Amino acid sequence: MGDFNAVKGTEEVKAVGREVVIDQSMRDFSDFMNAAELIDHTSIGCYVTWSNKRQEGFQARKIDRVFVNEKWFQGDTASTVEFLPPGISDHCPALLKFGEKENAGPKPFKFFHFWIEHPGYMALVERVWSKTQEDWESFDVGDDVQGKWSLDVNPFD
Repeated sequence: MGDFNAVKGTEEVKAVGREVVIDQSMRDFSDFMNAAELIDHTSIGCYVTWSNKRQEGFQARKIDRVFVNEKWFQGDTASTVEFLPPGISDHCPALLKFGEKENAGPKPFKFFHFWIEHPGYMALVERVWSKTQEDWESFDVGDDVQGKWSLDVNPFD
C-alpha cells in the first residue's frame, strides 16, 4: 500500500495537451506486478490518485495503490479500499477497511495472468478442454479446476 510513482499503462494517465505513450517504466512496473504475483485491490472513489493541480499542463495519474495477492481473497476477512478526495494534498489518501465476509454464494473464478507463465499451464488447459460430453456430466468445475488453482494445491501435478 503506498505511492509507487509508476503507472501500468496509458489508461492510468490523464494529460492535457500532450499524447501519452507506453514507455519502459510502464512495462517495468507491469512486469514487477506479474513477477511478484500482485494485483490492485478493487477500489471505489477516485480513480486517478495524484495530480499536479495545474491549470495549464494538467496531469493526473493512478500512482497510489493497495496491492494484494491471490491468498488475500481466500481468507475470512473482507476488505474494501476507497481512494478519498485529495483535499489540499496532491495525492488521494487510501482508506483500507476490514470486516467479516458475508456469504454471497460461490466465489467467481479469477484468472491471474502469471498463471500462463507456469510450465504446466498449457497441459492443464488441454487436459480440461479435452474432456468428452460424458466426462462433463460428472465434472465439478469447482473441485477439478478452481480448487486446484489455490496457493495450497499445485494444479500442475
